[in-house]
Amino acid sequence: MKYIAAFFLFSTTIAEAQFIKNNGIQIVNSANLSVNGDWVSDAGSSTKNDGTIITTDSWTNNGTLDPVSIGGFVLNFATNKTFTPGGSSFGFLVKQGTGQADVTGQFSVKDSLSIQGGLIKPLTATDILTVAETGTVKSVPGSFLEGGNLVRKGTGNLFFPVGKNGVALPVTFLKVSGTNPSVSVTVEDAPGGYAAGAGVDALANFPYVWKAVKTNVADTASYVELQYPNTLPVPTNTIVVRKVTGQNKYEGMGARLVSNNGGIVKLRSYSRGLQGTFSVASGFAGNLETDSLTLVKLYDSASGSGWTKNANWKAGELATWQGVTQTGQSITSLVLNGAGVKGKIPDEVADILALQTVNLSGNQLTSIPNFSQLTALTSLDVSSNKLDFASLEANANITGINYANQADLSLPKDTLVAVGSPYLFKIETGGTANQYKWKRNDVVIDGATTNKYSIDAIGRANSGTYVGEVTNTLVPGLTLKTGIQKATAVADVSGKLQVSATEPVTKGKMILLKINPVGTPYTNVRNVAVNADGSYTMEKIVLDDYVMLGQADTIAYENYFPTYYQGSVFWEAADPIQLNENRNDIDIIVTGLPVPPKGEGTLKGIFFADTPGGRVADTENRGRVSGASASVRRNQGSGRPTKTMAEKIVAFAYTNENGVFEFDNLEEDTYLLNIQYPGVPMDPASDIAITIGSKAKKQNEQEVLAEAIGGKIKVTRSRIVGVSEEEQASIEIYPNPVSADLYIQFLNDSQQGEMKLFDVSGREIISRKLIDKKSLIDLRHLNTGIYILKVYQDNREVSAARIVVE
Repeated sequence: MKYIAAFFLFSTTIAEAQFIKNNGIQIVNSANLSVNGDWVSDAGSSTKNDGTIITTDSWTNNGTLDPVSIGGFVLNFATNKTFTPGGSSFGFLVKQGTGQADVTGQFSVKDSLSIQGGLIKPLTATDILTVAETGTVKSVPGSFLEGGNLVRKGTGNLFFPVGKNGVALPVTFLKVSGTNPSVSVTVEDAPGGYAAGAGVDALANFPYVWKAVKTNVADTASYVELQYPNTLPVPTNTIVVRKVTGQNKYEGMGARLVSNNGGIVKLRSYSRGLQGTFSVASGFAGNLETDSLTLVKLYDSASGSGWTKNANWKAGELATWQGVTQTGQSITSLVLNGAGVKGKIPDEVADILALQTVNLSGNQLTSIPNFSQLTALTSLDVSSNKLDFASLEANANITGINYANQADLSLPKDTLVAVGSPYLFKIETGGTANQYKWKRNDVVIDGATTNKYSIDAIGRANSGTYVGEVTNTLVPGLTLKTGIQKATAVADVSGKLQVSATEPVTKGKMILLKINPVGTPYTNVRNVAVNADGSYTMEKIVLDDYVMLGQADTIAYENYFPTYYQGSVFWEAADPIQLNENRNDIDIIVTGLPVPPKGEGTLKGIFFADTPGGRVADTENRGRVSGASASVRRNQGSGRPTKTMAEKIVAFAYTNENGVFEFDNLEEDTYLLNIQYPGVPMDPASDIAITIGSKAKKQNEQEVLAEAIGGKIKVTRSRIVGVSEEEQASIEIYPNPVSADLYIQFLNDSQQGEMKLFDVSGREIISRKLIDKKSLIDLRHLNTGIYILKVYQDNREVSAARIVVE
């Protein structure tokens, strides 16, 4: 196919009119193509214009214009010429010169429409010029589209340079919004026979009307702004009016702005509008009906039915609506503080021009409009809401504004993050002048000054609570914060529970205990059953310090102790696990019990712990501890338990659901009781030495009460079976600990007995008759340490106590 490239320049110097005809050549233009003389392309031609075609004469394209063309046309017409682009879409259109461009066809410009001189006149009602949503529109005074037939797409302020009979009558719709809005405007002669409707005092015989049609019913605009020369009627109390649907009358839209400068009148409506037939008349600048409809929209959009201050809304007269003050034909105050108003305040509320006081404090507002154009407003209280700087920037300079105490920008969040993984914190908020900072555990993080903060690899060092803070240079004195964002590194722990290096525990459980300060019970973090091969896995464990306890099933493995990681049966000697990464090597081999005892003695006990509210005097109502491990050993000092002490243990048991533990078949001997309540040690000064005597003397059954209180486990009561409680309670031994003299005092009528003092190995150190009600025993010669004192009466042991010599 033949084509003519962009570098051709068509011109003529002949005075007569020239005529250029393209009878089928394909034109591809990517630069500047200037044409002098009328241009006509016949029906078989095609044009692709990615540059600029400049013409001073008529351009008629009966062929096709490639719709993907991104170039445009400059119509430099000194006199009236025709323009038929022959296509539906191209980049731009510029009208220059004093002549008129008579437009034929329907077409859309993508980038811009610029009317720099003369007029553009669509010849018929079907000849329509459209500007795309990305396009801009400009015109110089006196240049416009005659009659209109102009369509604009998009949102924001849409300007339509239209006119009629050579008179410029541009119109602007402010703040158009919606879903892909499309609005067309024409200017027509005003029809006769119309009457004044609501809000209109008198018609002014204004000769023109503007007709606007929107494609989507839901599209809206803030105001209608008309412009016309003051040679046309400028009525008293000038307002915008709109034709009443289905009636030959106009209703008032009020006047938010009226100016008359340099021969040009600008008139902006009080109420909103985007579609209809608009004109000019005399009437009320404000519009009480419009304002009342605005309040109705506020009620409907902000959960009005749930307000605590909604008496008479949408029911009674406007002046009786709770929180609304009506002064004459104006609304001057809106007070709905603490009323349960939720969400976004509609932009229309800021259109109520007479407002002097607005109090919306103490609600759940997420957005407010720009109230700064309300010249009468002297008090705006929006404190204690959920606003961000996007709403507050435009309002910050209003006299009497209060915006303090806004809610957190986000809800608190607690996230477990796999150790070594990245993690991102983000502040979601509006505002154009925001300044950011981040804090970890209330300490400012250096260099964290954007709305995002990233952890490259989370671990123990950077786990914690994070808070983002936002200030704004346009809104002084206010700091917005995120809710506490907790990010905690976690790891997986796995291993095996075994009887030996080669034999697994097929039934049992693993207990992970978080180490707390001594005196505070360790926290049971996780409890899992082992698999048939002894393996286990604990997922998502917070990085911290722990001890791991393995327990074989008490029936299947009755002769094995609960054992801590690395072999200890005592929590005090357990090896801590400092969890900083995933661990798959936490194996435990349970410790076997030595040969069980074969005596006739029994030791029973109950273990209590502090209740959450503190100690309860009533023993039965104190917190009984189930699942604690209790053991007895002999011939061994107390001291700090060590791994080797397990060899001295003769029996162990678990407390049941009532906190009860019991040891049977104990042989005659002195035993030390140890209760394993991880985190809470045995009190070395406590009376926990128990002597199992002969069955014949009824001294083979003993009972104890032990409790964890004040950060230590103490035996607070011991009863020897066969001896009355009164007998046991009738002996007082003091002081304990002791450094010199120890006193043994009978509190009843009995004044005789015998005392024996043993070291922890069971060797007798002192033996003495007690013949006085109060006896003194000199212990100055003894080494410091722990001893066991027993008191006998009538060949019966009636008291056993541990004595600490300092």
